[in-house]
Amino acid sequence: MTLQENLKQWAESAIEHYKKVLEELGRTDSFMGSQSPIDKISERPEIIILGKNPGHGGTFEDSEKFRAEFLKGNGSWGNRNKRKADGGWTYWKNIKSYLSKTFSKDLLEDDSKRVLTNATFFAAEEPKNLPPKAYEKTISCTLSLIDILRPKKNVVICMGASDYYRFITDFTEYNDKYACEGLFYGERNGIKYIGMPHPSGRQSKLKRELIKEFINAAVNSSSFDEIEGKLALHYERYVIAEKGKQEVYERVLSELDCLLANCKSKAFDPKRSTVYVLEEFDLYVILNDYDKRMVGIRHRPISERNTVSPLNENQKDMQDFIENQAYKSNKYWNAYKYFEEYKGKSPEECAKSILKEINMMLDIIRK
Repeated sequence: MTLQENLKQWAESAIEHYKKVLEELGRTDSFMGSQSPIDKISERPEIIILGKNPGHGGTFEDSEKFRAEFLKGNGSWGNRNKRKADGGWTYWKNIKSYLSKTFSKDLLEDDSKRVLTNATFFAAEEPKNLPPKAYEKTISCTLSLIDILRPKKNVVICMGASDYYRFITDFTEYNDKYACEGLFYGERNGIKYIGMPHPSGRQSKLKRELIKEFINAAVNSSSFDEIEGKLALHYERYVIAEKGKQEVYERVLSELDCLLANCKSKAFDPKRSTVYVLEEFDLYVILNDYDKRMVGIRHRPISERNTVSPLNENQKDMQDFIENQAYKSNKYWNAYKYFEEYKGKSPEECAKSILKEINMMLDIIRK
């Protein structure tokens, strides 16, 4: 049988499997299929990239047309992949950035050389909205697809791997040291499965470099010991930097607790952030599991979907401060800056710089 004949046979079995799962769940929506088109592939791709799930807005149809077009991928893929004028689809743009150290641009752009698919084909705006046990019930279909395509470089790059990596079985190598950073390595049927955090997540510069180096080392190594050897220096630099950020956070927090003792204070999440309520602003000092160490302020009241109210003419001093001190703004934050963006060669100097600017914010707010 040709590769396409095998893929058509796989598509029929995958549709039947999802049909049963959907009936079991009592729903007929929440389905979008794979991602990039695989109906034109005539030979094995070089690599496979695996995402969590394909997005949202699709439905399942038990029809001849649906079956015939199943291998064409998601209808939105073509537009997403070709949007180059405005920088393209952020998710895909970030994937290519992380993989650029290891794979060529031509390979990553070519639908015949690279396949982008998903651990589950169920649709959801966010993975937390997926049907119960979505990965557990359906990842077997994706693994069957991978076995048929069997990438030439014997590599599958798993995005946002922590959500589904445990359902990819028969690992021969595994290391908790990197798993705690969202990085995974294992083999199944002679194919390497290399896991990393979701590419849309905000990471520190050193964490981004660590991810790139981990992927490169895993792809080009024959054992985990070899990966460890190649990664040792990068990982040591990363760990030292993380310890420094933790020290900065602790120094800033201890000073703020005294400085803002009379303010309304509440823990937004004790493990992630501290929030000080200052009249019309919320002041955040954040530490969380996604490498966000930052100071941020939000102008209340907070509107729908957790966005903030824009500053108005009465907050011109704050607007000037944000611009002059190189703070960024977006729909979630009126102003924010990450620890690594503050001046200081040591944790102590960095903490002093942060506290100095927080005091400037307080003077503006209290004026």
